Amino acid sequence: MNTRDSSPAARTALVFAALDALAAAGDFWIQGDHEAQVKGAHDDDPVECPDHGTHGTADGRTACLLHVATFTATQAAGLLATRRIAGRTLTPGRILAILAISASTHYILDRRRPLARLAHATGKGNFHDTPQGRMLLDQAAHKTVHFLAALAAA
Repeated sequence: MNTRDSSPAARTALVFAALDALAAAGDFWIQGDHEAQVKGAHDDDPVECPDHGTHGTADGRTACLLHVATFTATQAAGLLATRRIAGRTLTPGRILAILAISASTHYILDRRRPLARLAHATGKGNFHDTPQGRMLLDQAAHKTVHFLAALAAA
């Protein structure tokens, strides 16, 4: 399919597919173990790391920012490669908008408490409070944001 002259629907699908694949890479391959453990730390809910001690809010924010930076760089590289297929329809401005939406919401969700509040407010609290449920709701929220970013970019 030639997406250079294709419909907004085709561009949305292309961008969403790229964001979804890149998100998996950024979250599971690129993210460091330390960032994954510490990014949700808060002073009243610290994270203990055997090699690095106890981490509170400041360390949690720093770890989350580092993760979001590498995650966003992964998405940026992939979207620039995707631009070769999408051509002029995926402008630098659209790429920046996609990355701004993705990065800002990724940080908010990965600090963990906003996702927990959302899950409990929507009746998914018990599911969220299981390790697998928390990860699945996290990924579902990110996928939803990526779809909305792809729609906005189309």
